[in-house]
Amino acid sequence: MKFLLALLLLIPMQLPDSLKAVADLCENAYLANRPDLMQPLLKTFEGLIGRIPPSDSLLLCYERGHLEKLKGNFFFCLADEHSQYLSKAREHYLQARCLYPDLLDASLRARHTLGMDLAQLYYKEKDYARAEKELEPLVFHSLSRQLALEAIGPYGLCLARNGKFDQALQMARQIPRTDKDYERENAKILALEAESQGRRSEAALQLYKIYFKKLLETLPATLASLDQDGREAIWMWLKPFATDCMRMEHLDPGFLYDVVLLSKDLLFQLRRGEDFHHHSWQSVQAALQPGQAAVEFIQYEVENEEKMAALILKSQGEPVFIPVGEVRELLSRPIRTGLSLSSLLTHPGLSDIDAFYDNPASADLLWPSALVSQLADCDEIWFSPDGFQHIVGIEYCFPAAQRQPLFHRVTGTGQLTDRHAASKSGGRTLLVGDIRFNGASAEKEQDNDPNAYWLLARQKGSFHDLPYSGHEIDSIAVHIPGDKTLIRGDEAREDLLRSLFAQYNVVHLATHGYFSSKDIPIDDGWKTAGRDPSLSGNVLLLTGGNRNLHNPDFSPEQKTDGILSAREISRLQLDATELVVLSACQSGLGTVTATGISGMQKGWKIAGARTLVMSLWNVHDEATSCFMRHFYAGLEEGLPTREAFERARERMKEPYYKTIRRFNARKMRSVPARISRNWDAPRYRNAFILIDD
Repeated sequence: MKFLLALLLLIPMQLPDSLKAVADLCENAYLANRPDLMQPLLKTFEGLIGRIPPSDSLLLCYERGHLEKLKGNFFFCLADEHSQYLSKAREHYLQARCLYPDLLDASLRARHTLGMDLAQLYYKEKDYARAEKELEPLVFHSLSRQLALEAIGPYGLCLARNGKFDQALQMARQIPRTDKDYERENAKILALEAESQGRRSEAALQLYKIYFKKLLETLPATLASLDQDGREAIWMWLKPFATDCMRMEHLDPGFLYDVVLLSKDLLFQLRRGEDFHHHSWQSVQAALQPGQAAVEFIQYEVENEEKMAALILKSQGEPVFIPVGEVRELLSRPIRTGLSLSSLLTHPGLSDIDAFYDNPASADLLWPSALVSQLADCDEIWFSPDGFQHIVGIEYCFPAAQRQPLFHRVTGTGQLTDRHAASKSGGRTLLVGDIRFNGASAEKEQDNDPNAYWLLARQKGSFHDLPYSGHEIDSIAVHIPGDKTLIRGDEAREDLLRSLFAQYNVVHLATHGYFSSKDIPIDDGWKTAGRDPSLSGNVLLLTGGNRNLHNPDFSPEQKTDGILSAREISRLQLDATELVVLSACQSGLGTVTATGISGMQKGWKIAGARTLVMSLWNVHDEATSCFMRHFYAGLEEGLPTREAFERARERMKEPYYKTIRRFNARKMRSVPARISRNWDAPRYRNAFILIDD
């Protein structure tokens, strides 16, 4: 971005052309939801305005209006994470409207775009009446038919939101049938009308199916013609469609299953150059054996209420839709006095973790009886979580039964069709631990993520050394017979590790992990790697990370910061990486999205890693070391990764003995003493989840 700005200023251009070039870059950054890119562009744009001669009053007034409009876009982007910025965006939009001069032709298109932006803002605030009022003149009084067509779809949607369904359908039918969104716009209105009457619309479902069929026919060729940014734009454009299909609920679970599979297939193939491949529920079913099931959980909104449901698929029959409950009620339902799922997710104390996972009420909350009944004959279950389930070990809360099924947490059940033999540890292994967080990081900046640094620096925390992490990787190395590399101390530099990861089949990182949020946010946006702020908020600390955070003169834009974010990981090519173990606090947390993954999970999966082991809360250093020794011992014996993981959890119930030295008053010296530690509590056994695609 800095290079582009410098290039623009160096190339001889007329001032209006320079302003347009910077404004276009800023608009593109807005469409990509990148406020971090917009900031330097806005400063450059403002500087260029200062060079307009006062005599050119019309141009000066127009560009000042355009600056206000771009500032409004900037705050609208920020409102994705902090809704209080919506009022700032509105303020700038309204100021822009006052500044755009009536006598300038460029103002006509600018006012139209501004009206669309304001309507979108009001719609986001659920002020549908003001959104309708904003769009009405754009539909009926535009000087261009093309401009009017841009506003017809959103206007019809606002009419429907305001209960004017006949008018809304009249508007939607004015969209040319050749338009790719014709079926989608009409279906949305029919669905809203049916919901207002407490039913689901079969007519809307049929239109969604027509649209979906067309989409599958054109999507591979469309994606093949686009670069990564273009494919990400397609992803965001499809988000409302997938959300709307979920609102159909029980009408056609098979169709809904296919829509969910498409969303996850697209996410994981955005970065890669191969031909797009879409899974269907029939292809997933073909991969299932009797006694096995695939479960896609979905979180969606109906009539301003978030709901959770499950789509269940077995080796015979069609998918089944099972409601799980309203999210607000699930989060607030008391497990015991003072403990609910909401309190567990936001401010978990260790005693609360133990109480939640030991309490049968938690099983009833996460696995309602209708869902358990459907899975009663299953010995093995692959499930893809959604919403809050990403940050809860729901596989550890299944109701007690005569036999407990074996659970596989996956990012999408479509992965079953590409399933290899049960993965085992092998090939080359990279072990990283005993890191010097106050050491010196690399001097040169190499594809750094400055957002990650600033998010973490605002927390004003400090990261202590991890005394057991060195012992952990040493004890693990004993169980790895093949080629292995141990990196510790000052060697664990961010630039070095990023260059090494792709060379290893197994990567084990014993370090500090951190999620930059006081609370776990629930986000309804389906974001790709380039757009997802949570990818900067989930980090691992490496050499120099702590030192740089406490250096007021440090600039992450110029030097590698020793903070490895999920965004930086998502840019890597790790298709040969079979297993990644993050022996770090909070490595499994992140902004909850409807993509099926979030945070570190998303970063490593987009990069291509197959199996992940991650933590859900602040883990105990010594207990983690014990768990990892058991896990790698199982891999050494040849157990598949999932079986080695489950056996390690079971072995945490066994007493753990170690020798320490204690002062003996009678002998007046320290003598060896053997003590027992117990890691049986859920805070230790359930701290890690395994995502085994």
